[in-house]
Amino acid sequence: MVYGLVAIATVEGAEVRVVSVKLERPVIELFERCELTIQLEGTVADPYDPEEVLLEATFRPPRGQALILPAFYYQPFEPADGAPGQARPSGAPVWKVRMTPREKGVWSYEVALRRQVVGSGTVEVIASARPGFVQLDRASGSFRFERGETFIPIGENLSWPPSAQPLDAYARWIRELAQQRA
Repeated sequence: MVYGLVAIATVEGAEVRVVSVKLERPVIELFERCELTIQLEGTVADPYDPEEVLLEATFRPPRGQALILPAFYYQPFEPADGAPGQARPSGAPVWKVRMTPREKGVWSYEVALRRQVVGSGTVEVIASARPGFVQLDRASGSFRFERGETFIPIGENLSWPPSAQPLDAYARWIRELAQQRA
């Protein structure tokens, strides 16, 4: 769903407008990511300053308490051709809000810029085989998914590469793991 221009926030003489609010998919599975993409128009000196841009989404489940989530500034990147270890922008910057529902049914949402609602809609959450979030079972001291299955955290500890070219190091590590069928 795309909504037209409906709100303006003024910061030091500059107007910031919401151009569109787009829901990634209108039907998602339980514990799947719900994503809104919001395009703004206007000059923003510091997109990380909530005093300048306060963009939030309120999600209301069929039952229970609403979730108010902040939007975050998102810039897609891709590896730069001919420049090892470098990345370049691969699209225009946008704002995103992500939420993972923990309840089935029809959820409603509202997007607000500086507390003024600028878009709204619904997303239907249907059943899934996903086990849910990992939680600590205090009685046993072990980790379990929300649906009760045991979670045993096994994985690689790939932290900071010892290279001046970190993207190249990560690419090599992932390639070597794949060769070992990891």
